[in-house]
Amino acid sequence: MRVGNFTSSSIWMLMTNGSRDMTEAEIIEHRKRNPKSKAKTINDGLGKPAQTYIKQKKRELLLGRNLQKERSSRPTSWGNLVERRVYELLPLEYTLQSDLRYTHTELKRWTGAPDMITDIKVCDIKCPFSLDVYCDKADIMMANNVEALKKEFPENYWQLVSNAILTEKNIGELIIYCPYIKELIEIKEDLVNYEGDQNDVAWINWAKDEELPYLIEGNHYQNLYKFEFEIPEEDKQALYDRVKLACSL
Repeated sequence: MRVGNFTSSSIWMLMTNGSRDMTEAEIIEHRKRNPKSKAKTINDGLGKPAQTYIKQKKRELLLGRNLQKERSSRPTSWGNLVERRVYELLPLEYTLQSDLRYTHTELKRWTGAPDMITDIKVCDIKCPFSLDVYCDKADIMMANNVEALKKEFPENYWQLVSNAILTEKNIGELIIYCPYIKELIEIKEDLVNYEGDQNDVAWINWAKDEELPYLIEGNHYQNLYKFEFEIPEEDKQALYDRVKLACSL
């Protein structure tokens, strides 16, 4: 399903911009609008990540196979295992969707598989293996700072925008989870119920607690945060325009 398709999980790359030096006339006009600015470059066209992503998808169509390497790293296998646990902690209004793939009604090369949906919103779960990343995301979510999420974690932001478009929702919700230390025992017990490759997660069973991400209950950070926001129409349009351009190339 990924061969030649632009997927929500990687679509943030299409939103990267290239740059070029401004002409003298553009610099003068820019300084009129922004007297304190010393900028001499301007966003122009697709950035290098976008160009590379488009080239990869074009080559996949020619080869008839996926060129994105399957990741079996510890952070990935940890996330795959723990995401199911998060779903079990949430209210019944959430419907698990990660096994379903949506396709854009017009741009058939645009697909996505959101983790969950409700009647009004689309949701994605992230279980960072890095405590620093978890804390950075938690800080943004506690501050209710959508612009910071967009700037610091564009892969999460644009994944939600993409999935909101594909599922025809107007609200996106990011959910992050890191277990309390007492939950590690339950997570290890859940290994026998893991539906993926057991070889990918076997290391968790013999890993020491200090080798796994966990929180101390009662300290500053909670084990789960939910952050929902309305998807700006201008960002929906901007992403649609980029994907349409990518499909044409």
